[in-house]
Amino acid sequence: MAGFDFNKVPKLMVDSASINYTPQHFLLAFSSGPAASAYVLPPPLMKAMLAAWSEKVADYERQHGPIDTRGAETGIQSPLQM
Repeated sequence: MAGFDFNKVPKLMVDSASINYTPQHFLLAFSSGPAASAYVLPPPLMKAMLAAWSEKVADYERQHGPIDTRGAETGIQSPLQM
């Protein structure tokens, strides 16, 4: 996605995520409060996304320190829920 302008697309807060799979696809669901979106990805795209996300998280942690994942499922509210 070289040249993709993130400033030109709407952004959604995600405070919960779920993943599952079938033999043919990976299923991703993201939610914020009662709103949810689900995505179906072919395995090659899922693997490419995993590599890209891993790289971005590693870059982030090099700049900002380790991410504390304790509390990732503690009910932290998104601005939409407040």
